[in-house]
Amino acid sequence: MKKKIMIVGICFFGMILLHISFPLLLGVLVNVLSVAVPLLFYHFVIREGWRIRLDRKKEKAEGVPEGGENESDVETEEEVQVPPDDMVTAWYLDSGKARIRKIISEQKQRGYSECWIRTDGICNVRTEKGYRRAGCLPNYPGALVQHVEQLLRIDGWAAEQQGKYLHIMWNV
Repeated sequence: MKKKIMIVGICFFGMILLHISFPLLLGVLVNVLSVAVPLLFYHFVIREGWRIRLDRKKEKAEGVPEGGENESDVETEEEVQVPPDDMVTAWYLDSGKARIRKIISEQKQRGYSECWIRTDGICNVRTEKGYRRAGCLPNYPGALVQHVEQLLRIDGWAAEQQGKYLHIMWNV
């Protein structure tokens, strides 16, 4: 009988302790998850995930199989390298020329007669309130501004390099 009372007492004490400690344990679990989930998301998706995705895209773009590179693949890449001037010309003819013409025509309609292109491809115009962004040139070869300047001059635009900017003028 003493044993049964002891078991009932322990169970009763356990039920009371469980009712008191369960919300406390649940609160601790929620707080730990509220801190851990954003940190894990940041680490695996933003920090590591983008790198993994970019590596896969580079492999697909280069045509490298996921198993790795062979020595013969490396040799063919070195043989096929395109000179920088040809890459700039290809960019200009593929997308740059049309995008620059579009930006210039939009700025002509607004009454502007010049713009500046930064080395990162951001195009700005000077307004009464200061410089404003006029457009963006994706994959702009900012390191080879001289070649872009020559291509613009061939197409009839007045262009000159001013420090790290390419200055384009029209209606001159």
